[in-house]
Amino acid sequence: IVLDDGEGKMQLLSSSKNGVITHNLSEDNGQSLGKITATSLPNQSSEIDGGTLKDGRQMLLNNTNGKT
Repeated sequence: IVLDDGEGKMQLLSSSKNGVITHNLSEDNGQSLGKITATSLPNQSSEIDGGTLKDGRQMLLNNTNGKT
């Protein structure tokens, strides 16, 4: 999932096989990405989804129990 603040900063969120969601940051409209970093958000290797709402807030959908 790529979350874009509309001002050149982007965050890439990915599910991992290590039980957490990881993220990379970009401050140049995605031309380059920073180091992959684990978040504190749990993930049971299921898909994640997200996006930006009309009012600019961003959301992440994450199935933490591993059941689909």
